[in-house]
This record gives sequence, structure tokens and C-alpha cells, in this order.
Amino acid sequence: MNPQEPEPLRIRQIRIDGLFGLYNHCINLNLKERVTILHGPNGVGKTVTLRMVEALLKGDYEFFFSYPFDKFIALFDNGTELTFIPKQQGTSKKITINLVTDSTTSPHSGDVVITKSRQKVVVYEPPWLTSFRSKNGLSKTSAYLITTQRLTGSRGSFISAVKDYSSNLKSIIEKTLAEYSQHAQTLDQSFPLRLLSISNTSSENTELKQRMVKLEIQRKDLQKIGLLDESPTEMFDAKKLDDLIAQEEKVMTLYVQDTEQKLGQLEDLARRCKLLLDNINSKFKNKRLHIGRQNGFVITNDANQILDLDSLSSGEQHEIVLLYDLLFRIKPNTLVLIDEPELSLHVSWQDHFLPDLLKIVEIAQFDVLIATHSPYIVGDYIDLMVALETGTKSV
Repeated sequence: MNPQEPEPLRIRQIRIDGLFGLYNHCINLNLKERVTILHGPNGVGKTVTLRMVEALLKGDYEFFFSYPFDKFIALFDNGTELTFIPKQQGTSKKITINLVTDSTTSPHSGDVVITKSRQKVVVYEPPWLTSFRSKNGLSKTSAYLITTQRLTGSRGSFISAVKDYSSNLKSIIEKTLAEYSQHAQTLDQSFPLRLLSISNTSSENTELKQRMVKLEIQRKDLQKIGLLDESPTEMFDAKKLDDLIAQEEKVMTLYVQDTEQKLGQLEDLARRCKLLLDNINSKFKNKRLHIGRQNGFVITNDANQILDLDSLSSGEQHEIVLLYDLLFRIKPNTLVLIDEPELSLHVSWQDHFLPDLLKIVEIAQFDVLIATHSPYIVGDYIDLMVALETGTKSV
């Protein structure tokens, strides 16, 4: 995140009173584990809850009139509380919003007014609310909704999401490799000058050997993933470092430092690509996913024939699209809202969803709120689950 931008507040609790005139929901989010599961039968408001949270974070106030409810409350990790109470009289729409920041600050209260002018929706937001949203990073980047309609690409129905994402990955790789090449060129050009300006090193050959071996393994991994071209040269023999004279040691130490910096440019992308490949290829049968610098995703069968991406089953496409969304399209500190991750997935894949997701969250550092009615998604992670009540609200 840009250091100039505020880090978004994290939602700690969501309360909805009178949803559909029937349900009261209180959802405590697991901020430590960063994953919370909404579990319940159809019709209790799991998807609506996700969309209300998205509307809150994006400032889409008109959505709050899409479904009947009495009150929507969001409690943030710093103790701030926002309360939304919808009011509609004819064509006039207002949402009374109460903001309580802490016990020492007077609460703010006012109306968001929604009107239509020549079929255009006009929203008036009180200045204190605009200031609060801006100051605390509650913007379009702080919520990311993954809907049940996942297989249609962002460029319309003429291209599938899996092909759209393949093209997107190709662009990410091109950009990252361009930055890698530029950084490598800068280091190479300045290598002689830097070599002559440093004093003799005093590092142990053992440490230098360990670093060289680690770099060679890292390089091989990058080649295996598909981010670097295969090299015809064999792995460097670290034993040759035992008899270095002082000047040779200085050259090798600077070379190792530069190579660590160069390959470090690819580290984050490589980690995400490896996690995607490991997850997909542990589940696919008779097929393998590869990553190509020239074309993004490449699928091959057991005979090493390249398959069209659209020939994958809906479950296979759902798995790729969902994992790609989580690994490549979401910024840190975002609240990710996933509706029915179990769609088209075999029960064994559903069993692996939460363990895989927790690994991704550890790398990507975002929060997740999941809506599901699959017990296989929950699995052994009952402690992360919030069961939505199915009884009517109390009068």
C-alpha cells in the first residue's frame, strides 16, 4: 500500500436487525485468523449480508433499499460504530447514519439523501461522513466481492473468465520481468565501479557457499515455475569457493549480493504462482496447469498435448478463477467477500478450500468473509464459523 494512503479500518462486527422482517444477525469477524464463515440454509440472508458490507465500504447507499431491514450496524477494530437506518417515503430515500468514534467524541448523526435527476442517481453524503470514509481508507479498494457468476470474463460474455485471467497473468509477468530486467541492467552497469570502491570482504566461505546454493535453487525454481528461461548450464559447484583468494572472494560476494537483489524482484510473483500451481495440480486429474511467459495459463494432458482453456470443466474453471482472484487481483488490507465458494466443486475440493485459503491469506494479508451452506467448506474449522439464525426476530 502507498504510504500516503490510509490503511483501511477492519470490520470487527456486523449486526443486521429485521432482515426481510424476519432475522436478526450478529456476526463477529475473526480478525486474528482473518477468515470468517457465514453458514446457514438458503434464504437467511448470507448473500445479502455480503452485499451490504460491500455497499458500506464502497459508499453504495442505494443498495440499502434493495432488501427490507430495520438497522445495519458495522463495528470497526478501533471501536468506531456506524449505524444505517433506511427511510423511504414514496420516491424519497434517506438513510439516517449515526457515527460514534469513541466515548470522548460527540457522535455524528445525519441523513444520506438519494434522489433522481433525469434518471441519474444523486447522493448527498454529510461532510463528516465523507471525511470519515476518506480518513479511514473506506474506498473502492477496501472491498472485493467474488460473486457466484465467476466464469464470465470482465470483458463480457465473449471471453471466458479463465481466458481473461490468463491474459491478465501474462501482463503481470511481462511487467514484473521488465522491472527485473531494468533492475538487473542497472546493477550490471554499476558492477565494476562498485567492485573497485569496496574494501576486501571478510565473510566466511561457508556463508558464501550457502548463499550461492540458495540462489541456484531459487533460480531453478523460477525456471520450473516458468518465470525464467531454462539454462543449459549446470548448478554451480560451491566447493570451488574453498580456495578463493581475497580479490576473487570480493568479486563473488558482490555477485551474490547483486543476484539476490535481482531474483528478489521476482520473489512475490513466484510465491503466488507456485501456490496457484501447487493448489491446482494437486486437484486436477489427467491434466496439468503450467504458467507460460508468452500466454499465461497453459493446460496439458497426460500426453503433453495443449488443451484449450474452455475445454476445462466448470469445476476446474471455478477453481482456477477463484484462486487467481485471491492470489493476484486483491490488494492487502481488503475485505474479500466470497459467495458460495463450493460452486461446481467436488466435495474433496471443498474439503481443501479452507486450508488453501488460510495459506493464501497469510501471504496476501487480507480479510475474508465467506457465505456458504456447504458443511464440507467448513470442515474442521467450526471455530471460524458463524451460524446465521433461522428463527424469526424477537418482538
